[in-house]
Amino acid sequence: MRARPVGLHVPVHGDGRAFARLARAFGARILRRDLTELSDLDDLFAPSGPIAESQRGMARAFGVDRARFLVGGASAGLKALVWALPRGTVAVPRDVHRSVVSAAAAAGHRLRVLPTRFDPRFGIPLGPTAEDVAATLAIDGSVRAVVVHHPTYHGVVGDLDALTAVCRERGVAVLVDSAHGAHFGLHPDLPEPAYRHEVDAVVMGMHKSGGALTQGALLLLRGDAVAPERLEEGLALFQSSSPSYLLMASVELAVADLVEGGPGLWARAVDVGLRARKLADRVFSPAPGQNADPTRITVLEPPGSETPSLVAEYRGGGTALYVVGPGIGAQASRRLLTHLRGIVPASPDPLPWDPAGSEPLDPRGALLAQRAWVAPERAAGRVSAGIVSLSPPCVPLALPGETWTPRALGTLTRGLSSGRVAQGLGAGGTVPVVAGS
Repeated sequence: MRARPVGLHVPVHGDGRAFARLARAFGARILRRDLTELSDLDDLFAPSGPIAESQRGMARAFGVDRARFLVGGASAGLKALVWALPRGTVAVPRDVHRSVVSAAAAAGHRLRVLPTRFDPRFGIPLGPTAEDVAATLAIDGSVRAVVVHHPTYHGVVGDLDALTAVCRERGVAVLVDSAHGAHFGLHPDLPEPAYRHEVDAVVMGMHKSGGALTQGALLLLRGDAVAPERLEEGLALFQSSSPSYLLMASVELAVADLVEGGPGLWARAVDVGLRARKLADRVFSPAPGQNADPTRITVLEPPGSETPSLVAEYRGGGTALYVVGPGIGAQASRRLLTHLRGIVPASPDPLPWDPAGSEPLDPRGALLAQRAWVAPERAAGRVSAGIVSLSPPCVPLALPGETWTPRALGTLTRGLSSGRVAQGLGAGGTVPVVAGS
């Protein structure tokens, strides 16, 4: 009888045999699959075996030219895409993810913030329109790519076809941050997925709404607008050199579940979301001409209306976001809808976000410059040396290289007083600015 091979390689937990607590927590069945780049298992950054075959299969499933595993979440894919662009300007929405900013700084790109609209009642970003993008491209010929959400964090989607057509006329790449859209297209009442549009690249967070383990994501590519060699370099640069095979396996399995499950998998979640939308006095509903994911339920939830029996995606500033998925049962659905019906609507008081676009920013120069930390009342007119945002909804008030305005600082102050958390501040609530600016 052939003996089972002895594993003399990392990781050294040996299916948990020598690590009792680890084995009890996860079990040998999972630990046996926690492997690394062994000769028979292929190499994520030079695939020629099972990883390459799996990526080809997923590309066929999504109708794109190429697919790549991401083991650092959607962030890793966005960083690699931005890194791979030729040196120039990247146009981004006001609520751009910080991974795009960090990669632009690493690659030496400039940033231009697109005009971004906000819902007047809920204060959530609705994203730029095709007209906003056209106006920006008309005044800045250095733009190499436009980054757009599909959907936004709150589930809002725009007219991706119209936006893409504007970019095609000027030879500008369209990179789609679809971190929260892995489930799109799997039910008639869900928006169309970004990969069915003629965009150049789509980053999907399979771990957010696709059923994969946390940090498991996919990069889908069409054409060569993003240089393939440079992109592969970026993927290796921004991901771990020891990628988790558990994460990759979970992405592959999640894709299979989504494809096979189809509309039936999402029927209950979509139904709950559409029923919640009928409570329009307290639940966000898309305006005419807009579309939004019904499984993301943004609510005007005044302080004191919360219930500990429901754990929201976030709460703060008089709003809450509930995300429903295939795992929601009948009892949980009733509990959520009962809670929403019981909320006494309050007069909304959205924060005054500045919808105007900005001049091109130099994030690299601002991040590497000597910085000072000043009180917010002393920051007006000075250049931000970091990303400062309010959570929720995590819209940057200032990007590296952007000049602080009294309006933005007023929004910061109001947000903090209403219970929001500020990311990027220093000790005592100080603001990072470029020294001498």
